[in-house]
Amino acid sequence: MPKLRLTEQQQREKALERAMARARVDMGLRKDVEVCDYLQIPKSTFSRYQQDPYKGFGFEAVAQLIRRMGFTTEEVCEIFGLPYDPARREQSCA
Repeated sequence: MPKLRLTEQQQREKALERAMARARVDMGLRKDVEVCDYLQIPKSTFSRYQQDPYKGFGFEAVAQLIRRMGFTTEEVCEIFGLPYDPARREQSCA
């Protein structure tokens, strides 16, 4: 059976999952409860974010998550579906 291709949104969600997993390992946050405590959000809110990241998060929540979890520039670009080019650091990423 051929492997199904992910849609652009699915690719971005996968990038968010990878970035979260890396940040959790780097910060030693093994359990969801530890992540919730660190981000200072209720477990129910975090669960909703996990179920459907692009509907659950608002812009401010995403910005706070990115800052607090220490996502890299490359991860942020991948999550938002933008090309990453370190040579264009001073230019717009769009």
